[in-house]
Amino acid sequence: MAEAISAAAARYGIDPAVLSAVVQCESGWRPEAVSPRGAMGLMQLMPKTAGLLGVTDPFDVEQNVDAGARYLREQLRERDISGSNWTDSVETCPWRWPPTTRGRGR
Repeated sequence: MAEAISAAAARYGIDPAVLSAVVQCESGWRPEAVSPRGAMGLMQLMPKTAGLLGVTDPFDVEQNVDAGARYLREQLRERDISGSNWTDSVETCPWRWPPTTRGRGR
């Protein structure tokens, strides 16, 4: 798992501590985790999101972490959140996404 997190962190420019915190919060480090709403794997990808991100096996550690990191990067950019600000706030697991700035003249 550490290798998958390190690789995805480097690939998408996210602090590995942030990805580790997401995995801890979302799945408790259990690759086989499934939420009551159907989110799957370490990063708890919803089936539709996993499909859109090209994930063929959401329980595969590398695929799940890579897709989850890619999705997280998109969410951070969409909400104009810098990595350092996110690192500080993610430690208060569970967190809530701030509202998106999309459609607000940005």
